[in-house]
Amino acid sequence: MSRLSPDTAARLVKLVPMFSSPVQGEVAATAAAIERTLKSGGADWHDLAATLAGGPMPKSVKLPGPMLFPKIDLLTRDATIAWMSAIAAQPWATEWEASFCISIADQAYRQPHRSFSPKQVKACNGLLRRAFAEGVRP
Repeated sequence: MSRLSPDTAARLVKLVPMFSSPVQGEVAATAAAIERTLKSGGADWHDLAATLAGGPMPKSVKLPGPMLFPKIDLLTRDATIAWMSAIAAQPWATEWEASFCISIADQAYRQPHRSFSPKQVKACNGLLRRAFAEGVRP
């Protein structure tokens, strides 16, 4: 596990409050900026979470049963948040896709027992399929 350097932490302190923007595009841009900041400091989202939690975080998500790609309705709350955050930070994700993923991650965080609509499930599974094929892992 890589610890956050003081420089990286100082930059993150300025970026994290930008997640409160009511403009979804700004929120997605913030996620991408945090991703770049972490990478430039030799860290990743797991290191950030570990720093916040005060201990190590798992590097991989264990998926139930055999599947070709993760499916949103089979993921845990934490896995949903991790996958959607990872997809939102991808350079190939459109602004709408990044905003949608951040919105889904936010819903999973704020309402952990809420079910997604069939339309949301279809969109999430399409993004998960693409991300998995591109080699994205949370």
